[in-house]
Amino acid sequence: MWRQIEDLLTAGTEPEPLYLRVLTPAMEAIGEAWAAGELDVGAEHRATAVMVRVIGRLGPLFVARGRKRGTILLGVAAGDRHSLPVTLLADPLRGRRFEVVDLGGDVPALSFGASVKALDRLVAVGVCATTARPKAVRGAIAAVREATAAPVVLGGAAIRDQGYGLRLGADYVSPSASEALDIFESLSSNVPSGRSSRVSS
Repeated sequence: MWRQIEDLLTAGTEPEPLYLRVLTPAMEAIGEAWAAGELDVGAEHRATAVMVRVIGRLGPLFVARGRKRGTILLGVAAGDRHSLPVTLLADPLRGRRFEVVDLGGDVPALSFGASVKALDRLVAVGVCATTARPKAVRGAIAAVREATAAPVVLGGAAIRDQGYGLRLGADYVSPSASEALDIFESLSSNVPSGRSSRVSS
């Protein structure tokens, strides 16, 4: 797989399109094959390990110079260990000069809240749910609400549609990584320089 990635980079493909048009669809296809019983757990884990190595090599290409445009917190709801979707979103956001705090997979609701409280110039919080139960998603969003006035962007395979995501408490629902990037871009203009978005205690 890395040879194909190198060929695309050599041909002039930028890192962000690689994530959105190559790596993300590949992971979605693997997940769908596993859900359909076409891949066993071992094969799914091997594919994930390959993807992790590829992302590790591509990540440094997203380093962007210049003043940061604000902070975005990303994490996966409790009980859901699928952290790759968050990583595939975090690197392109860094490439767009956002400071990204990636909490990874299976994040307890209290950790979402505690992490938010430590951040200034918070643009938004992204909550991902690939297999997370609704209760865990609601808990994560509620913890964020108690700590900040910043909006919550919800996405992932477990979020069936926009209405469902909004009922779980999200401000915005994203059906794809590319749309999530557009949402975060639109929200960045709402964070004035130097202002904290934390809720006053």
